[in-house]
Amino acid sequence: MSYKQINAEERDKIAILKAKGYSAREIGKMLGRHHSTIANELNRNKIMGRYLPHKAQEKAEMRLKQNHKHKRLKTYAIRIAVEEMLLKNWSPELIAGRLKLLHGKQVISHEAIYQWIYNEKPYLIGYLVRSHKERKKRHTCKNKRSIRIPDRVSI
Repeated sequence: MSYKQINAEERDKIAILKAKGYSAREIGKMLGRHHSTIANELNRNKIMGRYLPHKAQEKAEMRLKQNHKHKRLKTYAIRIAVEEMLLKNWSPELIAGRLKLLHGKQVISHEAIYQWIYNEKPYLIGYLVRSHKERKKRHTCKNKRSIRIPDRVSI
């Protein structure tokens, strides 16, 4: 038997059955779910002692969204070191190179540092050598002078 996430419809049913006084074990049998799944759902998504299915759905979607975000700088020590070097006006390229020298291997890339700053620490943008409020899209074309010809046919 494979596990699948509880959906909005099931959350509505859980709320109705819980309001009628059914236990988690009874609700689980009615929905074809394990009773611990129902109990976990009820406990995880209680708001001031009440289970509200629409709020539970919002919280579940938020957890799913947050779960898929990767932390750019994984350890606290790296974050502190990077932030200290940025405050000394070091560029992310210099920081990545220094960390590589200190640890003998590449710890973090300069690109990861930029992503960390722009996504998680926007107050550090001003400390970048070339600071922009938003990052610019990278050009896929290496030769910027090349002209795109509409409806061109490849030879």
